[in-house]
Amino acid sequence: MKRLAILLVVGLSLLGGAKTASAQEGFWLGAKAGYGWSSTDASTDLEILKGTDASGGFVAGLSAEGAWYKGLSVQGELLYVRQEAKNTYWGGTNDNGNYQGDVSADYAFETLEIPLLVKYTFATGKLSPFVLAGLNTSISLNVDSKTEDPRYTGSEDATDQFAKYWFSLEVGAGAQLEVGNGVFLTLDGRYVHGLGNSAAQGGDDWKWRDLRVLGGLKVRM
Repeated sequence: MKRLAILLVVGLSLLGGAKTASAQEGFWLGAKAGYGWSSTDASTDLEILKGTDASGGFVAGLSAEGAWYKGLSVQGELLYVRQEAKNTYWGGTNDNGNYQGDVSADYAFETLEIPLLVKYTFATGKLSPFVLAGLNTSISLNVDSKTEDPRYTGSEDATDQFAKYWFSLEVGAGAQLEVGNGVFLTLDGRYVHGLGNSAAQGGDDWKWRDLRVLGGLKVRM
């Protein structure tokens, strides 16, 4: 919790400084939405884990961007993210030695992400490419789990099985198109690389990787 508080204070300080500079150069508010393709490296002390498949989901939220120095700006975002993953386990044998079938656990993750990014925009006219990089903090909102085997199907709240916060590095590139006085359409692609274990239970290890495409609209304030 202390690490998250420090990160938020630093990020808000940077945005505050950027907003002061924006009186001369620019400060923007925006909204964006897109889709993420997820993968995860999952491991456990349980030797019965056969594999993990992950799929992405919807990403949407708000952004604030303040000019810093020349083409550099600081961008903060607040994003709702949905991800899914499926663990498949070896189901064991019955009394006759026959395999009973796989056991699967389907997880649906809902998180609130706070990327704090440094962005560089190349001044090339109305259509300007940019690159960005920074740190992303994920806050777990809810995790639902559905377990299924040949004899049983059940659901549970699995939120407590995962960490409340986890952190990632984020890099990306894209372009913005000025469509009006201080109004821009944006499109970018990003790679999000999980830094630590998002599982809370000892013996389990989850690390996320994401590819995302986000489109948005931002307006100069």
